[in-house]
Parts: sequence; C-alpha cells; structure tokens
Amino acid sequence: MSSDSLGLADTIRDDFGPFDHYVSVRVTFNNRAVVNGSDLRPSAISICPTVEVGGNDLRVLYTLVMVDLDAPSPSNPSLREHLHWLVTDIPSTTNTNFGRELVSYECPRPSAGIHRIVFALFRQLSRSMASGPERRENFNTRRFAELYNLGLPVGAAYFNCQREAGTGGRPSTLAPRPSGATAPRQPSFFRTKPSSLLRGIGQILRLGLPPPPRVQACNGLIDYIGASFCSMVQSWSDTRHELVSYESPRPATGIHRIVFALFRQLRRSMVSRPEQRENFNTRSFAELCNLGLPVGAAYFNCQREAGTGGRRFFA
Repeated sequence: MSSDSLGLADTIRDDFGPFDHYVSVRVTFNNRAVVNGSDLRPSAISICPTVEVGGNDLRVLYTLVMVDLDAPSPSNPSLREHLHWLVTDIPSTTNTNFGRELVSYECPRPSAGIHRIVFALFRQLSRSMASGPERRENFNTRRFAELYNLGLPVGAAYFNCQREAGTGGRPSTLAPRPSGATAPRQPSFFRTKPSSLLRGIGQILRLGLPPPPRVQACNGLIDYIGASFCSMVQSWSDTRHELVSYESPRPATGIHRIVFALFRQLRRSMVSRPEQRENFNTRSFAELCNLGLPVGAAYFNCQREAGTGGRRFFA
C-alpha cells in the first residue's frame, strides 16, 4: 500500500472505520484534480466539484459523503462532522452529475486551523431510500451508513483546507522511516497499521492450551472469527454457527503467531467450510464473502511445551 493510501486510511479510520480502497475516486475542482493530503484554500473550491467513480457495471450504485472532520477548529471539533455534500444513486463508471443530490454543496470555509475535508464513497445494495439530515452540523457518517446498510467505505479522497490567508500545513500522519531501515513484517491480510488492530499480547503459551477460547465483541454480535492457520472459523447471528471446529495449535518448531481476526457481516452468513485447514487464505475468504477488512483483532505467540526464548518485538 502506498504512503498516499496509508495517509488516507489514517485520516478517516477513526470516523469511518477501516476500508478497502478498491473503487477509484477522482475529485476535480474547476478541472483541477485533488491529490490526497493537498492544501486547498476556499477560493479554489468555491464551485461544486465533480467526483468520478470507477467500476465497470452501470447497475452498481454508490453514495458519496463529503464532510469536515475538524469543525469548527481542530483543537475543539465540537461540530464534527460538518456535512458539506451528500449525493446518492451514483452509477458506477459515471460521476456525481448522474446521482441524486440530497444535500447541496457548501464550500468549506475554516475560520481557525487546518481542516481535513473527506470524500467517502459507499456501495449501495439497491436504489437509495435515504433522506437528507435536518442539519449539517454533527453529522455522523458511520451512523448514516449503518442506517442505510451501506457497510464500510469502498473508496475515499481528502484534502486539507484553511482560511485564505492561513499559513503552515498539517503534520503528516506518516512518520519518516530512518535511512536504511526496513518495514516491519505484517500479517498479509491486514491493510491498515497493525498498531490500530493488533494489541500485542506478546506472551508465550505452551501446548497445554485451554478448551476453545471465548471471544467477545465490544459492540453488537460477533460476526466472524478467522485465523491464518484456520484453527477455528465461527460466525454469529442470533446463535453461533461453527464452521470449522477448534483445533489446538501445536507448533513443532519455532515460535508461531496465532491470530484472531474479526469481520463484520452485511447479513446472515451463507459461507461453507473450507476443504482443508492448511494454506487457508483469510483475505480471499473475506473477499469471497464480502466481509471487507478486519474490524478487530488479537494475537498471541505459541511454541512447543519445552521451547525457550521469545519472539522479538518491533520497536
């Protein structure tokens, strides 16, 4: 994932959750394309933009939300999110001119500080029945998406905005990597920063593992739990649906990372169990079942009973 995509993910994750940017979003003001993280002033964005949506099927419809995450000021965002624009029923491969405008465009005009202006694109399951909110202040994109069953964003873009005579810039969300340093190894199916999902337990568990672990979700019902070795696959709706029974990890050599990954389902699961536990691919499974990216995770290290030592932690 490029640094541009990581910066975008870091910018919107707290408000919208993790997302898989698989639909292209191109924003232009007066035929000038917006680069993620760029600094635009009110005079450059006074006219309603055009947002082009990627894809290859005109039957697929999208909803676009444009919000200010730092209203009225970054130090006191008491009015976040401020809704600047809301368009639904945008056909794939077209642009916002072909959609249904629920809330008209309002040009961002920050009075203090540097504001993050975000465009978030959601895929609709059918033609939208949504209506515009009563006011622009304190709009909640995540709650709006849940209300109309939009799921997580499938595409996004953002820019920074400050008053016309403002100076300075917003610090980068990505710290520079020291010269010669290599990126820490990450589980392949996590597309966001591991620090936001994996809280390292770091303990070594021997082979005398307890019965199947009990996992609780912080909000709502657990939807899906998977492990990269497929030790256990379970899904919950009204009752638990165990697809693959629990198998205690028993490493023969080395120190193994055992990962629990939590995904949110859009509806009751219709998935079937894999043919084998080995070479299970969590990312492919999630894509096949339209689960999106992980919304929570945990992990521990495990080695044989008589093993010694521990896995090094990344600084």
